[in-house]
Amino acid sequence: MQVQSAAGGLSPLRKLVMLSMAGFFFFEGLRMSFKVYVLESKEGYRYTGMTDSLERRLREHNEHSLSFWTKRGTGWKLVYSEEFASKSEALRHEKWLKSGAGRDYLKEIP
Repeated sequence: MQVQSAAGGLSPLRKLVMLSMAGFFFFEGLRMSFKVYVLESKEGYRYTGMTDSLERRLREHNEHSLSFWTKRGTGWKLVYSEEFASKSEALRHEKWLKSGAGRDYLKEIP
């Protein structure tokens, strides 16, 4: 299956080929990554999270549309992010950043 653009060629967003083998889907040219991020609000609150789309997630935080924890702040800005190849690695790093050692590490970031 090829994703077509309106011009008739391959989609400029991604060359996507799906193969089905024994119920598994393989994506060629599509590398999934996960980002761990820290936001800071104008009021000085900090929020640590994980996502597969940082731009979308920052917009959601600033629109107060999905996160209970960031509704109290305004003007959220990205102060730290790191990319991981797997969700499990990203979740492990997010958990570490929320620990005492991780919070100390984040204090060193201007």
